[in-house]
Amino acid sequence: MADARLALFRALDVTSVINGAELRQSKVWPEIDAPFCLLLANNRVPSPSAGFRLISPRLESSLNAAGTMRIDAHTAEIIATEYLARTPELLKILFRGTKADLSLVDRIQTKEFPTLVKFWSEVVGRSPTGYLTGAGNGYQTLKPSSTRKKAVVNQGYRLTI
Repeated sequence: MADARLALFRALDVTSVINGAELRQSKVWPEIDAPFCLLLANNRVPSPSAGFRLISPRLESSLNAAGTMRIDAHTAEIIATEYLARTPELLKILFRGTKADLSLVDRIQTKEFPTLVKFWSEVVGRSPTGYLTGAGNGYQTLKPSSTRKKAVVNQGYRLTI
């Protein structure tokens, strides 16, 4: 996905990206369930120093109820296309956080900490079958065998639920 996005940003002179993820399933875009964006671009190869504005409209019930949204130019982030190439998660970080969060992620990445899998393998270990030792079974769904049956006594009758 990151490679396809980078190819798009290197083929078009992208001027703005409007992130509509927060407005999906609102009256602004009522039939859209998946996160989406609007990409505004000129049909030409961008210059080496090209950049674009990232705009993430927020939920505003009074506006959204009427099917409208606010695009605030003051909250737009200007992003260099090459920065996006180096940090593929950049758009998500700026949507959920701020430039301060982005600088924190940058500092963590420069420390070259090991991944969780690598750290766990070295410190805790792996089983002979290759699974992480002591890592558990992951997310479990509720099964009928997981629930207890309760006996309810009502007016002398015993009912098992």
